[in-house]
Amino acid sequence: MRELLLLAVHLQVAVAKLVRPDGVPAVAQSLVLKPRLLIRNRSRQRAPNVTVFDRFVLGLKMLFASLHRVAKLGAHI
Repeated sequence: MRELLLLAVHLQVAVAKLVRPDGVPAVAQSLVLKPRLLIRNRSRQRAPNVTVFDRFVLGLKMLFASLHRVAKLGAHI
């Protein structure tokens, strides 16, 4: 819902800029930069904290897994 509201506001700003005498270059620049800014400002999710017990269990599991499977899982020991 928030993204839809932001889209509506950006559309109104773009139309207002288009009405001005130098409007076309300003709108073109805005349309190019807005998606980049939205992607750059997107929040990243942190990985959960791993306890000592979790690492121990993972180590035990990796003893019984094949090397090919370990590489696929991304758990490089």
